[in-house]
Amino acid sequence: MNSKKSPHNSASGIHLLIIDDEEAVCKGYEFQLKTFADFRAIISITDPEEALLYLEEEGEQGVDVVLLDMKMAPLDGLQVLSRIKDISEAIQVIVVSTFVDNKNESLIETLEKIGVAGIVEKPVDDFDVLTVKIKEAAKRKNKIIQTVDENK
Repeated sequence: MNSKKSPHNSASGIHLLIIDDEEAVCKGYEFQLKTFADFRAIISITDPEEALLYLEEEGEQGVDVVLLDMKMAPLDGLQVLSRIKDISEAIQVIVVSTFVDNKNESLIETLEKIGVAGIVEKPVDDFDVLTVKIKEAAKRKNKIIQTVDENK
């Protein structure tokens, strides 16, 4: 199984899922992020299909934010993003990839149209900025869930 549950768990906070096919990248994100914000859980999964199964099990009440790489196999980031949105529109996705620089405007437009919570170019140099994006995305997710609950 290509997943790793972080030992950094608490009763409250953000449930973050990292989907990147490079385990070293996942470990680096976990190490950096756990020092910046209060996470309920940080889960890394290197296999995109396994990550989708995890999301289906956890649902929108479980996972708050997903950090998603674009270049993976057997599913690429756009395919995974589409399936995440099929699982739940409330789950917020931040794309972290080398393919999202200013030269790739069509990809950025597609990602924005799909409704990603943020786009960060890889390699991540400023984890303060990434942490702010994660916190904002988690707040957005909570507002969506609250609005849905109020309309029931």
